[in-house]
Amino acid sequence: MLGILANPSYAGTYVFGRHQARKQIGPTGEIRTQSRRMPHGEWRVVIPDHHPGYITWDQFLANRHRLATNRTNCEVLAGPAREGLCLLQGLLICGICGRRLSVRYTGNGGLYPIYQCNWKHREALSRQACMNVAAKPLDAAVANRLVTAVTPLTIKLALEALTSLEERDKAIAAQWRRRIERARYDADLAERRYEAVDPGNRLIAATLEQRWNDAMQRLLELEAELANFERQTLRTITADQKQQILQLASDFPRLWTAQTTAARDRKRMLRLLVKDITVTKGPGAKAAAIAYSLAGRRHRNGRATPVAKPR
Repeated sequence: MLGILANPSYAGTYVFGRHQARKQIGPTGEIRTQSRRMPHGEWRVVIPDHHPGYITWDQFLANRHRLATNRTNCEVLAGPAREGLCLLQGLLICGICGRRLSVRYTGNGGLYPIYQCNWKHREALSRQACMNVAAKPLDAAVANRLVTAVTPLTIKLALEALTSLEERDKAIAAQWRRRIERARYDADLAERRYEAVDPGNRLIAATLEQRWNDAMQRLLELEAELANFERQTLRTITADQKQQILQLASDFPRLWTAQTTAARDRKRMLRLLVKDITVTKGPGAKAAAIAYSLAGRRHRNGRATPVAKPR
């Protein structure tokens, strides 16, 4: 199982250069060799569809992304949505040190949860935590903002923007197809010229053969680029799906407040719209100034100033 999740060969892809050996001189003069894992973009050789795989390359990348986001031993990543009642678990960032705020349940039975940045105090760099923020008022403010932001009008505008993006993607894909048709014509022309040459004239035959190979290679490259564009960029949504999305927008407040909606489901819905929330406290202010990314807008509400940073 670990091999399927971590090794690209199970996705039908041959790679070389996932690890790089580096030599260093130790304190006593000896030479040490250390292996370092390289980022995906720095692999030396990547050959997709090299052999039949158990999973697709997209599934492999999705698995790697899910494993990275599910890490719980890293203070930089948000981590997975859990069962706790704190809505903003994993989304809050300390405006002082830049670390993720953790959740702490106080009182008998954990009735009074708080968000706390205790990194400096834990590492003996400060006598006290950066901040302690009550969870319930903060969760209520963000939940109210979310319910008012997700309306049928905003969803309709988003779908209209998606429709324009679909048209643009289709136009770009049409241009790619025209380039492929031109490349295929050049490859067929080079093939006919090569077949018509006298085999005894080796110099001309070798030149025409090289031109044919170059044309075929160019055709294969364009087809691979088009497939990659359609897989990653092309956006398609049916009319029935648009109608279902509009219907969901009208029922979203009732869905959000329903007793059958679990806390984990609320967190997952929130993470579809919010990337992170930076919390800072001004001098002498009783309320926190919240800068959070939601719907690409700016909104003012008392002392809290949400700053848009859409996902």
